[in-house]
Amino acid sequence: MAARVCYYLGTYEDWGGASRALLNFVVRVNRDKFDPLVVVTERGALIDTLSQKGIAAAICPKHDWNGNPFRFALDVMRSMLFLRRHKVHLIHMNIGSLGWKPPEVVAARLLRIPLIMHFHMVDPDPTPFIKHARHIIAVSEYVATHSQFGTCRVKAIHNLSDLERFTRGHSVRDELGLADSDLVVGFLGHVKRLKGIDLFLRLAAEIERPDVKFLIAGEMMETDPAFAAHFNGIITNDPRIRYLGYRTDPENIYTTADVLIMPTQCEEACAMVLFETAAARKPIIASRTGGTPEIIQDGINGLLFDREDFDTLKRHTCWLLDHPEERLRLGNMAFEVVQSRFTDQPVRELERIYTEALNGNGSPPEGGKELTSLSGADYK
Repeated sequence: MAARVCYYLGTYEDWGGASRALLNFVVRVNRDKFDPLVVVTERGALIDTLSQKGIAAAICPKHDWNGNPFRFALDVMRSMLFLRRHKVHLIHMNIGSLGWKPPEVVAARLLRIPLIMHFHMVDPDPTPFIKHARHIIAVSEYVATHSQFGTCRVKAIHNLSDLERFTRGHSVRDELGLADSDLVVGFLGHVKRLKGIDLFLRLAAEIERPDVKFLIAGEMMETDPAFAAHFNGIITNDPRIRYLGYRTDPENIYTTADVLIMPTQCEEACAMVLFETAAARKPIIASRTGGTPEIIQDGINGLLFDREDFDTLKRHTCWLLDHPEERLRLGNMAFEVVQSRFTDQPVRELERIYTEALNGNGSPPEGGKELTSLSGADYK
C-alpha cells in the first residue's frame, strides 16, 4: 500500500515561488509508493487543478503560535484529528517564510509521524521546532550553508523544471501588438526593487533601438508609493515597455520573449524563473546571487553578471540581441541541462528521503519525550 504523504503548502494558489516548486515534486512522485495529499489554506482553483491530476486535496487554515497556549493546544488537537482522519504516514512541510511554528509540527511529534521540512529561503534564525524534523531539505547548497540548521540532517535538493507545461507555451505577440521582427526582452517575477526591476527599466532606457521591446509580467509588490509613481511614469512614456501585470500563462510569455532577464538584487535561493526559461529553450541573463550559480554556468547555459554591474548586463543583452545563433545555443543548452539534472533526478532524491524517514532511518527527533520536550523556549 502506498504511504500517504501530507504536503502542507502554506497557500491556496499556484502562483509561483515556493508553492509551484513543491507542486512540481508532488505531481511526479511515484504513486505506487507514495499517495499525496495536498493541504491548502482555503478553497481556490488549485484544488481543481490537483483533482485533474488525480491528487487529493484538503483545506486547513494556516496555524501559528499566537501567544495563547490554550489556543495553540486546541490547534494541536485539531491537527492530530486531521492527520488521523486522513491516515497520514509522512508530512512534507513547505517553509517559505521565517519563523513559522505550526501546531502540525507538535501533532506530528505526538503521533510519531515522520516530518520533512522544506526550506525555500535562507533562515538565519529558524524555529527550534526544526529539531523535530527527520530531514531538512534546502532548495540549494546556498540555503543549506547559510541557514542555521545546527546539527539537523540537511539535504540540498534543487527545484524542478516543469517541461510538460513550459515546453507548450505559444506566442502572444498578436495579442500584445508585437511584430514577428521585434526583439523581445522579458522580465517575469514580482515587480519590486529587490527583484531588480530598476535595472530592467534602465536597460530599456539605454537600449534605444525601436525594434527592441520590453515585457514585464508580474504582480506589483513594491509598497513605496514613490516607486509606483516612478514605475508608472516610465512605462507610460515609453511605448516599447509593456507592463502585463500578473499573468496566469507565464509559459506563453517565455515563448514570446527572445531574451529573459533576472536582475535580482537579493540572494535568490533557487529561482523558478531559471528552470522555466530553460524549459522554454530561451536564454537568460541573471545576476550572480545566492544559489543561481549552482544552476547557471556562465557562458554555458546562460549568462551571469554581478548584481550591481549594469554595464555587463547591458553588454550581455546587446550581444544576445545581435546574435540569434547565440540565443539558440544558450537556450538549447539550458534545456539540455534541466532535462538531465532538474527533471527526474531531484524527485528520486526526494523519494529516497521519504523512504529513509518512513523506515526510521536518518536523524530521529531528539529525546524520547513527548509534550514535555516542547517547552516555552520553543515558542521564541
